[in-house]
Amino acid sequence: MHSVPSDCHQAGTAPATATAGRLGNTLGRAGGPASATPSPTLSIATQPPSLSHRPPAEPFQERAAAALRDDFLRVAVPRATYRQHYGREQALAQLGDPLKWRERARTIRARTIAQLDRYLDQAVAAVQARGGHVHRAATAGEAVEAILGIIQRAGARRVVKSKSMVTEEIHLNPHLEAAGVEVVETDLGEYIIQLAGHRPSHIVAPAVHLSQQQIREIFSREAGRPLPDDAVALAAFARQQLRQKFLRADVGISGVNFLVAESGTVVLVTNEGNGRMVTSLPRIHIAVMGMERVVPTWSDLAVLLEVLARSATGQKITVYTTFVGGPRRPGEADGPEEFHLVIVDNGRSNLLGTRFQVALHCIRCGACLNACPVYRQIGGHPYGGVYSGPIGAVITPLLGGLDGWDDLPYASSLCGACHEACPVMIPLHDLLLDLREEVVNRGRSGQAPTGNDDATAAGTKGLRDHGERWAFRLWRWVFSDPRRYRLAARLAAWVQVPWLDAESHTRDEPAAGLMVGAVLRGGPGPLGAWTASRDFPAVASRPFHARWAALAREVDPGPAGSQDAEPGGNRGPSLTPASAEAGPPARDAAAIQPQTAPTIRSQGTAEALSHPRSGTRFDDGSRPENGSGEGSEAGGEPRTPGRAMARCLAPAAPASTPSPVVASGPTAGLPRADHPGPDPSGWPERFGRELEAVHGTWTRVQGGTPEAVAAACAAACAAFVRSRSLRRVVAWDPAAPDLPEGAGPVLEAVLHALEEAGCRLTRWRDQQPGFSPLRLREAVAIADLGIVVAHFAIVATGTVAVVHGAGRGRAVSLLPEHLVILVPGAVLVPTLAEAITGLTGRYGVADPTTAPQNVTFITGPSKSSDIELHPVVGVHGPRHVHAVIYGTQ
Repeated sequence: MHSVPSDCHQAGTAPATATAGRLGNTLGRAGGPASATPSPTLSIATQPPSLSHRPPAEPFQERAAAALRDDFLRVAVPRATYRQHYGREQALAQLGDPLKWRERARTIRARTIAQLDRYLDQAVAAVQARGGHVHRAATAGEAVEAILGIIQRAGARRVVKSKSMVTEEIHLNPHLEAAGVEVVETDLGEYIIQLAGHRPSHIVAPAVHLSQQQIREIFSREAGRPLPDDAVALAAFARQQLRQKFLRADVGISGVNFLVAESGTVVLVTNEGNGRMVTSLPRIHIAVMGMERVVPTWSDLAVLLEVLARSATGQKITVYTTFVGGPRRPGEADGPEEFHLVIVDNGRSNLLGTRFQVALHCIRCGACLNACPVYRQIGGHPYGGVYSGPIGAVITPLLGGLDGWDDLPYASSLCGACHEACPVMIPLHDLLLDLREEVVNRGRSGQAPTGNDDATAAGTKGLRDHGERWAFRLWRWVFSDPRRYRLAARLAAWVQVPWLDAESHTRDEPAAGLMVGAVLRGGPGPLGAWTASRDFPAVASRPFHARWAALAREVDPGPAGSQDAEPGGNRGPSLTPASAEAGPPARDAAAIQPQTAPTIRSQGTAEALSHPRSGTRFDDGSRPENGSGEGSEAGGEPRTPGRAMARCLAPAAPASTPSPVVASGPTAGLPRADHPGPDPSGWPERFGRELEAVHGTWTRVQGGTPEAVAAACAAACAAFVRSRSLRRVVAWDPAAPDLPEGAGPVLEAVLHALEEAGCRLTRWRDQQPGFSPLRLREAVAIADLGIVVAHFAIVATGTVAVVHGAGRGRAVSLLPEHLVILVPGAVLVPTLAEAITGLTGRYGVADPTTAPQNVTFITGPSKSSDIELHPVVGVHGPRHVHAVIYGTQ
């Protein structure tokens, strides 16, 4: 067993005593204590550029223009982002009230970052208590030094990696390769772009910019032979290539989705199974995390896991959610002998106590990328750094400084779609505005040109900034006086005529003074660049305030309405009843009634968003008026602006039935529309349907006695084996400790039946004297079928929780192509929150002697959509997952 000199050290060089609490002290120095209220200003202009955030040579406009010339990217990226974006909406809607879940998640992240030093210290102590080693790195260089030191001290030469944005951020792979270490990315998308020599273009789908044909060419070069142009065949090639890499690797390096402070548990959220391979098969596991990824408690984790997968990929939960506690315990046959956690700062602590602190709330789901209209058009590479999309436009300049990155804050339309999509409600559009302010202030201070500016460009930029200041002064002068504003509107309606689009101008309604659908093309100065890629609405010849009186007469033509006149002769629509006896208006009466949950509506299709006028319908089925003033209500009556306004003022339609609210547990007080209900009799059927929805299969067996139940399970498993002609079987030891009550005899009956059916059976007995871990690994590597027992089963998602330990090997549920999971009816729980509560109640959260070192939530077979969005099942883990749900009648 290899070890390092100390449990906690800085970059692998300083002793633990010299750096104890250093990260906490660093947090306090950077902008005050971590719990301080964010200050209104932060100047990042003077920060030295980080070597891990080197800006590209070309400015953003050139990089974006190059992306726009890529015809495949212009199709592939919108298709992928639309699918993930609307999948997110559907998945969140199943919770009942997504806003309440997002608000709870935001509160958790805000509380965590406000006390980050405290929770990090707690997490470090917990990791060390469970046998892990912690390395704190203030910079990217220190992180690389720490990781390389671990590898070199162990004499390791082969490294496999699962997806990790932080290792991309610190440029780990080139440093390891320069030291003679073989590094292989094992996520299918990351493996593709590693062979291609590209950077990730999306946080979740790193190879979304490549077509299937391009991937086939990349894999064919690696194979040395032509491969078929088929996503399943290409994924099978990657599985075959990487399986040997996993089995031969000395070190596995993973990222960290969350680190639970109270137990020191690293949480990994994956779909393919490579994350489990990396953390289970090599003898050393190194987890690399940004310092902000900590979460205080398991209860907090239950909320964040619910919103993470739904926001990232539109899944209720990912295929694998793995909880890693540290190295394997003595006597266990698989799992790492050493566990190292590398906590990376790399500029993050500079944000604490500032107005940009909220950027550290990010959980890296990629939802903001999928919602962003800019990212949808250009993809991720034009952003120039590791992080793309709105979060990349914010976090890259914050971590790397403005030198060379001062154009990223302008890579946004400021539409706010990113904020609406963010599961923790980060106001990214506000942060982009704040960064633009930093850029402007930097220019006013007369600092030197950035890495992307030459002297001529800097002079042009100075003139532009000077012109912008005068333009905004003029704007303030005009808009600060109503008379000047009205005069400017009249002048604009007259001046715009040369630039009116001819086709749109034909839809003008001169009688109403409207410019329905009219837009400007070209224009003087900056307006020409704006209208080259956007529709700039024309100014109406009769503005809204001039038409207010006519609208008021249509809404309320009675005498009561005529009494309410505004200065200048403009009357507002009256909402006052004609007589006092009439009582309060219906709208006010409705306002005091008990409120129900809001109706959740989908946002429509991508086509509807691209052409909103063509497909829009009102609640009654009628269409809005078209550009010619045509259109009608459901009954055929012509629509008018006044009638549309009256519709808006009418009482709202009754809302849908509110979702049930969770009464207790980690998600107490939150609605849960997909809750299976309080009656457990329907839970097995619901669990099976949910498992089918994620490409699994299931059988339910019952019996009058425990013996009859065991016999029925044995018969069901034997039938499954015969139907698929399986011969080599590896299974947990029926005598293993900590199996669910009564599961041992059932498992023994199943194995006995399979032996009688002629199967070659290996029991995972790592507690017997003289056992050989190598023999067990060889047996499971060639097995057709693995058999395990569920400790918990989540009804709402079709998920099983598998607790590994002595006699319960990790590889059994990972390496074979087929997996059978025995699910006792007594372990069924309604939702993820109850499963987490059950785990913490059964094993505790911080006791290193009782808490298991590895727990995995499994939801169906492994899968991926990294090859041009084609879904492929069985990328690294099992291709077929079958659950046998059993219980007494």
